[in-house]
Amino acid sequence: MEARTSISKQDLRAQLKGARRQWLASASAQKDQWDFEICKRLAQVLERLRPGDAASEPAFVALYRAQAWEVNPQSVVSMTEGWSWAYPRVEGQELGFYSPNSEAGFAKGAFGIEEPVVPQAKPVSLDRCAALVAPAVGFDSRGQRLGSGQGFYDRSLQGYSGLKIGLAYSVQIYAGEFPSEEHDVPMDVVITEEAILNNGFDGQIKTAQ
Repeated sequence: MEARTSISKQDLRAQLKGARRQWLASASAQKDQWDFEICKRLAQVLERLRPGDAASEPAFVALYRAQAWEVNPQSVVSMTEGWSWAYPRVEGQELGFYSPNSEAGFAKGAFGIEEPVVPQAKPVSLDRCAALVAPAVGFDSRGQRLGSGQGFYDRSLQGYSGLKIGLAYSVQIYAGEFPSEEHDVPMDVVITEEAILNNGFDGQIKTAQ
């Protein structure tokens, strides 16, 4: 998306949502293929983080359950080996992360998003996740993330030392820079159906313990 000067986050959010909605409506039949291409690129990035066979503890990646207009990352589960998966659940003003026992271990929760069913799912500390994969309304040229405005991922990303990965369609990439605030945390990598946008990841990041 073309950059404009002096634009608020609220206006950016509205414009990026509109661009995404129009883009998906014009070629909705291709969404599954775009999601698949993004998942292939995500698998390539995660392969560089994959723990060795000698790892004594399960290695987790924090994934998410997509809404209809978001990139669906679920195909990456079958494209990779050596990972366990944790998913977010809204708990007050924070996100808790859980590893469900099965694909049936989800139910619609806050905001109509599928969440792990508790207590059947196992809680996973975000510190144990080697990577966190997040959706967004958009990303800018520095990897800054613009979310829905609730701040759940902003709070989760504060102090998180693992690899931060954003998923979006190319129409959600803003050519300029979002207005930044103190709590904003940029992604290390942003992946679209067209490219992997590297914002500092060198493949040498330490896997979380």
